[in-house]
Amino acid sequence: MTSEPNNSDVHDTLNDGQTALERGEQRYRDLFQFVPVPVLRIDRSELAQVFEIMKADGVDDLVQYQEAHPEFLEFALNSMKIVEVNRRAVELFGARDANEVLGPVARLWSESPEICLAGMQRRYQGGATFEAQMKFRAFDDQVLDVLYLTDFPEALKNEARGLACLVDISDRLKAQRTLQILQAEFAHAARVSMLGELTASIIHEITQPLTAIATNGEAALLWLDRPQPELIEARALMAHVVEDAQRAATIVAKIRSMSAPRPRTEETLVLADVVQEAISFLHHEIQRHGVKVKLNLAPDLPELNVDRVQLQQVIVNLVINAIQAMGSQSDEMRRDLTIRTRFAGPRSVGVEIEDGGPGISPEHLTSLFERFFTTKEGGMGIGLSISRSIIEAYGGSLQASNKVDGLGARFCFTLPTVGSLT
Repeated sequence: MTSEPNNSDVHDTLNDGQTALERGEQRYRDLFQFVPVPVLRIDRSELAQVFEIMKADGVDDLVQYQEAHPEFLEFALNSMKIVEVNRRAVELFGARDANEVLGPVARLWSESPEICLAGMQRRYQGGATFEAQMKFRAFDDQVLDVLYLTDFPEALKNEARGLACLVDISDRLKAQRTLQILQAEFAHAARVSMLGELTASIIHEITQPLTAIATNGEAALLWLDRPQPELIEARALMAHVVEDAQRAATIVAKIRSMSAPRPRTEETLVLADVVQEAISFLHHEIQRHGVKVKLNLAPDLPELNVDRVQLQQVIVNLVINAIQAMGSQSDEMRRDLTIRTRFAGPRSVGVEIEDGGPGISPEHLTSLFERFFTTKEGGMGIGLSISRSIIEAYGGSLQASNKVDGLGARFCFTLPTVGSLT
């Protein structure tokens, strides 16, 4: 027979329970305050109620709704309240104390409204978490880059009070931008070096239209100086002058675009067009070395989103290397250059460049893409290194090998197609 607990036992049990609860709350407080990243607690209760009403009214897409109701975003940002912050968050915001940070998120989230809308869209569609890179303005007006991570407990039928972490990545992004500047400078140096190697070809290409302009101009003057000027013949010759002048201008523009320092500018491109432009740029160099070029360009490849000049730089550099490799051997050896474009996967395309040269020495294969490594007398050793950096910056890869038959080298690079990185 079990004895009934007396009042003293019940009182002790309640005290123990309260003590355990208090200890648990204190552990949470300690964890929240001393976790080594800025953490906010955000109350989204009001917005959660509005979302329920909107869904009942048949609103399916929050982004479309915002476009039709521009005032909604401001309301949403003011409805979400920061109700608790830890010490690291106070430091990150540059606030005097935690109370200064508390309140609507609108004043702090003002620099990245599109990210806020994307996060709300994620929540509206039932997502339980959201992560994005965003900017926010601290209390000293400094704009910081942060990685924003948050959860939506209401998606799991819990109270609409979630945690958000802000990881300061400003220094990391600054270092990345510095690295990009250095890479752009190296790429510029590589292009200038490449153009230096092509000086003879460039002079030849420009001389041809200039010579034609002079010849046609002199002939036109002769037709005009006759006692009875031959205007029809003179007009035809002047038309040729204009055509040759435009050709010379085009050549100069190509050289300028390749040699000028410039920021990376991405555009939507057709791979086959860029290959043909690069081959056109090297037309005289190819003829001068007696190289036979075979283009095998796959039709209807997906488009790329890359910088045209940088991609041309890669192709031109690889083709020049192939031409020079074949030019180092006797005239009896074959000088065939094959360029293929192809599908490299469901969401990528590739370019293969094969030459008929002596191939790559096995001991050089592992060092070929190292900066300042070169086997050419007077070479800078940055062409292949920069080419690989350019390709990898777009999420692709550049590889080198010898052909299966052992007669020549093979370079292949791949690039993701438009939309494959989103």
